[in-house]
Amino acid sequence: MGNVATTPEDWEREEARSQQQVTERSSSAAADSPSRLVIATRDVEEGEEELRHTPSITELKEHMDAMRLVQKQKFARGVLFFSNFVSFVFAILLVYYGATGRTNVDLSQPREALSAVGEEIKQLGTLVVEDASEFVQHGYIKNIINPYQLVLALGVALMILSTVGLLGTSCPARRVGKELLFSYFSTVLVFVCILMWGAVMCFQYQTETQRLLEREVDLHWRHLRPLLPGTKKDILATIEDNSNLVLSGAFCVVSAVIMTVGLWSSSKVMGHYFTMAKVMHSCSVSGIFSGIVLVSLSVYYGAKGIGGQWAPGITAVSGVAIVCLSMLGIYGTRARCLLAMVLHLVFVCVLSLFVSVSGVFVIAYPHVVSDLVHDNWRRIAHDYTGVNEKHFRHEVADNLFLLGSASVLFGVLLLVTASASFATCMEIYHRKRAVVLNKIEICAGNGNGNGNGNKN
Repeated sequence: MGNVATTPEDWEREEARSQQQVTERSSSAAADSPSRLVIATRDVEEGEEELRHTPSITELKEHMDAMRLVQKQKFARGVLFFSNFVSFVFAILLVYYGATGRTNVDLSQPREALSAVGEEIKQLGTLVVEDASEFVQHGYIKNIINPYQLVLALGVALMILSTVGLLGTSCPARRVGKELLFSYFSTVLVFVCILMWGAVMCFQYQTETQRLLEREVDLHWRHLRPLLPGTKKDILATIEDNSNLVLSGAFCVVSAVIMTVGLWSSSKVMGHYFTMAKVMHSCSVSGIFSGIVLVSLSVYYGAKGIGGQWAPGITAVSGVAIVCLSMLGIYGTRARCLLAMVLHLVFVCVLSLFVSVSGVFVIAYPHVVSDLVHDNWRRIAHDYTGVNEKHFRHEVADNLFLLGSASVLFGVLLLVTASASFATCMEIYHRKRAVVLNKIEICAGNGNGNGNGNKN
């Protein structure tokens, strides 16, 4: 234990010692205080600056969404470039194959073309060769005997399409790149519709194609027998093999799926809002031209008396409706009118539903029309001579299926237009909402400023 001050002298000595220690501490603190004060002040300022620039949760989320969007666009651009490069190489192969094979068979001179099919054709009689020469002049037979022209044309078209896609992918941020990508998008959309149409035809028309070919073989067997190896039974057995149709339909489906990936990629690279706005404008313009064509056809039908009394009227009403609907879409897009776009969306959806349901009904219930033909066959036979009832019913069923499938396909295209109209509606809504919120913030700021001024 320390000494305890008990006398007045001891108290004075303790006070003097404590004052001396306080003085020493204050002098040492005064010597170190400038640097320490500066460091402390700097630390406080840096801490406040970090707190001031620390992003909020909303800002971090927006930054992450922007980075994720950039990554998705880069991925879509890579997919689009790869698909167009592969299709370009495939187009080169098609052009080479079509150009080299096209010279093997020359159909400008039917006799030489038939001689190129086989040496035994030279031993046939003159009458048979003349009949076969006339048969070859038919356009479909030309394409069957010499398909290389079709292969060459397809290769050139695919090469041009792939080139446009590659050029658009190389500069998607520029205006020219976006226009090229939209041209690619529109063409691929048409190709997808054609491929789906071809797949439906291949899968559905297997029995119809077999029946048609059997009938053609029966009618022209006298001219075909010298040209074909084997008997009639062998030829019919070959016709009944529908594996080529199945493979062709599968090829159309796979190609349509691959091209759909290209559609998504090009739309993602351009931006979905930009793509839908362009689709909306393009569909409206093409709809105006289509409506004008329908009105012109109705006038032609009325002048020539084609289709009775109902065909010109229905055609004219359809043309006028399409023109009005397209003009409503163009007005809503240009004027940024939300009401006009909502009306356009509703009308397009109703029209798409009506067309699709009509197409499905025609495809699913062909027996209704077949029974109608059977009940009115006497009246029909009076107008169509030389055709039996069975053949006529088959022809009507085929035409109805074509009409139904075309209606369903048209309904799908209308759904694309409806999606573009919906995207345009959402864009107009968000822009108007942002303008309204900005005005509210400005008014709220002015109100707070006036209130503070009145208080002062």
